[in-house]
Amino acid sequence: MLNDLWRSTSNQLQLSYYNEVTSKVMCDTQVSWNGWYRLFIQGQSVQMPDSCVDKRSCGTHAPLWLNGGHPTVEDGVVTRAVCGHWDNNCCHFQSNPIKVKACPGNYYVYELVRPTTCYLTYCADVRNISINNATLTSNTTLAAPGIFYPFGSAAGDTRNAAVDDGNSSVIPLLSPFLFFGRTYQQIYVNNNGHLTFNQASSQYVPYPFLANGNQDIIAGLWTDLDNRVRGVVSYHQYTSGSVLTRATQDINNHFPNLTFSASWVFVATWDKVTYYPNTNTETSFQVVLISGTHFSFILMNYGDIAVTGLPVEVK
Repeated sequence: MLNDLWRSTSNQLQLSYYNEVTSKVMCDTQVSWNGWYRLFIQGQSVQMPDSCVDKRSCGTHAPLWLNGGHPTVEDGVVTRAVCGHWDNNCCHFQSNPIKVKACPGNYYVYELVRPTTCYLTYCADVRNISINNATLTSNTTLAAPGIFYPFGSAAGDTRNAAVDDGNSSVIPLLSPFLFFGRTYQQIYVNNNGHLTFNQASSQYVPYPFLANGNQDIIAGLWTDLDNRVRGVVSYHQYTSGSVLTRATQDINNHFPNLTFSASWVFVATWDKVTYYPNTNTETSFQVVLISGTHFSFILMNYGDIAVTGLPVEVK
């Protein structure tokens, strides 16, 4: 067992006015690692994060996260790269790889080894753990609900720049997307919680949709979001693989009288982004575009949504 509360991704080191860390900085090179470990936080089974973690989290300078995603039980023992976030680079430190195994009891174990340098520590993140379609729900706040499609660096996402009111560059679509009679070949992922087709948008105050009939908008959670201090806005599109299989199953479950097969999926994720100017908030959601067999669909998946007094539009 590895049951250190300070390893939690929510544990942030505090900085003084002189930009020096005022709390104790941990380093896992000082631990005598031997064998396989299961992670706990306050008695709850947890796992290593498999997406980038904010620097100065987990009681250290450069927190270590699993690069490559978690395996299934059928995968057996796999080897995964381990990265440490520093200097605006999620993988600035490439630590020694570790072995990971999914267990039938719906948890993971890790063969942890000595990191390459200080100050690095292995992180622990409470998540919805899904193995072989079985879900283990923790009593604590979930960082990535099981309803979410794959996202983050492990899914090969492209990340938006950490810019207030920013957006992606134009994204050419690998398959045309039909949206209320209009066919689009490109899209923009905007940091303030919405997608646009004709041009990027920095608009952070939502307006009634009919007020701008020339610009189609898909609003997952349109409000004044800020990914500069924490949170990641990312996206990925798929034309094959397990994501299409899942999308096909989701649509057929929602529309049992429709025989549908997904040929293209676009996943945009806002992971633990904050509201401006409240940088201590976290909000997570996804917008998933699906097309195939002459139909188009939009799924909106929501994780933890922080309370806000800001104007919000979802549509």
